Amino acid sequence: MKSQGEANSKFLALDSRVNTSYAKYIPATRRQHAEWQEARDALLSNEEAITSYFYGITFFCADDDDVMAQETERTKNAFEQQGLKVVRADFMQIRNILAAIPFTATNDKLWKDFKRTGAVQRGYSFNAANLMPIIADNKLSPSGILLPSYRNQIAFLDVYDKNLPNTNFNWFMGATSGAGKSVLSQSICRSVLDMGGRVSITDIGDSYKKYCKSAGGIYINGENLRFNPFANVTDISQAAERIRDQLCILASPNGLLDDVHESLILEAITESWPRYEQDMRIDHVVDYMKIKQTEISKMHSAQIGGRIDEIVTLLNKYTTRGLYGEFFNSSEPTLSMDEQFVVTELGDLRKRGDLLSAVLFTLMIWNENMMYSTSRKLRKMSVIDEGWKLLGGSSKKIRDFIEEGYRTARRHNGSYGTITQSIRDKNLSTASLAAYDNSSFKFTGMQDAKSLSTLKQEEPNLYNELEWTLIEKLPPAKKAKFSAFLVSVGAYSSFHRLMLDPLSDKLFSSKGEDFAYSEKRLQENADIKDIIFEMVENDAENNYEKRDFLNYLREMSI
Repeated sequence: MKSQGEANSKFLALDSRVNTSYAKYIPATRRQHAEWQEARDALLSNEEAITSYFYGITFFCADDDDVMAQETERTKNAFEQQGLKVVRADFMQIRNILAAIPFTATNDKLWKDFKRTGAVQRGYSFNAANLMPIIADNKLSPSGILLPSYRNQIAFLDVYDKNLPNTNFNWFMGATSGAGKSVLSQSICRSVLDMGGRVSITDIGDSYKKYCKSAGGIYINGENLRFNPFANVTDISQAAERIRDQLCILASPNGLLDDVHESLILEAITESWPRYEQDMRIDHVVDYMKIKQTEISKMHSAQIGGRIDEIVTLLNKYTTRGLYGEFFNSSEPTLSMDEQFVVTELGDLRKRGDLLSAVLFTLMIWNENMMYSTSRKLRKMSVIDEGWKLLGGSSKKIRDFIEEGYRTARRHNGSYGTITQSIRDKNLSTASLAAYDNSSFKFTGMQDAKSLSTLKQEEPNLYNELEWTLIEKLPPAKKAKFSAFLVSVGAYSSFHRLMLDPLSDKLFSSKGEDFAYSEKRLQENADIKDIIFEMVENDAENNYEKRDFLNYLREMSI
């Protein structure tokens, strides 16, 4: 009531002067009149309340007048850029230090000192509350990867944290080159391996080569991959439909086969299995269809029999005599379920689109089997990097496989990660959109300006206005010395940074000069640990003073 009365009297006093010659001589009259009119209306409608507050800034620096003057000007300029003018309080150190101690300002005598020295301000309670030095950033998980918030608050992220508002453990990351996405993805993978879990990564670009070798993983070039759809199958009744799906993707990566084609392939699998079992090859499926073609034409129709010619033609290149036969008819498949950390590099296959899609889908099936066949207590993670290249097909079967796998992985303590060059890449295919929609964790890093502008026009509600603004300002990792991301979990989102120690930074680095140096040293049979230390010590951009500590780490036995 006191504030309402004050506002009313102030407004009436100014209202009598605002349209007189007084206002011409005192220019601030009109501004004060407008402010008190707004305050009066807000107070009378109980929309606002006026309160008294003290706002002080105390910083500590070196005992040097020049340093103190420099830091004082920096502080004043920082606040003035936000529209807040602050003044230096000379000889008020004791008062300001006491004010910085929680709950001391409740002392009546101290509060009178604040008033006596002109330090008490008046304003809306809303403004006073927002000036309070209280930061309520999202803390994410109690443990996991260290991801400080943009306001320097401690936060951790564990994608397996069941207390977060997530429906699964899957994640989707979109960021342009130089944003630091490979650094963040490798940090996530390392957290799984540190917990004794299993990780499988499919990549184009050798981003994970150094880390794979340092962690004792298996690094496989795509040209050396060998598969057999029928290997390790013990119950054909359980595996037949999955093998059928795999052969359908081999035959037509774009999903052009219909239900009749699928039924014929399934019949060939189930009928041929009892004779060959785990020694079965794609040749046996094709041979069965050739033999049965006349019989099927008589039993059904010549048109259905003609479908067999289509299947035989499409699958021929995957038989032992075909162009890609060596990849899918091996007696000793490259991958086994016992591997803890596997990286498959498919860069050599990207010019052969059909083979790339077939290999990728086969790897996805292997990853699914790895998740389902191991203990549910064990953490499992499958990551597809450069997903916009690997998930470019429009096959409904691939989309359905992703949706089913991504939804059921949680029950087996599994996680799928998808990494692309842009968040907009989620719309490039039904497969990538399925991966995005079925991922509870979404990481948005620095985006290409043109791509981000197009995305904002296409999906203006994907982020709120503040998020759009900050995403536009996310810096490149090389310039900022950290990776910056918007972390979205369910309906909640917050901005975070990933800052690494020098060794991890070089271990995860995918910069051209770092990759070239590590490849050169690996060809010289140098130990990966020595290579990482050499890269840190030779880094011209950093001056690491604690050389003795680095040498101590280098001499440690791992």
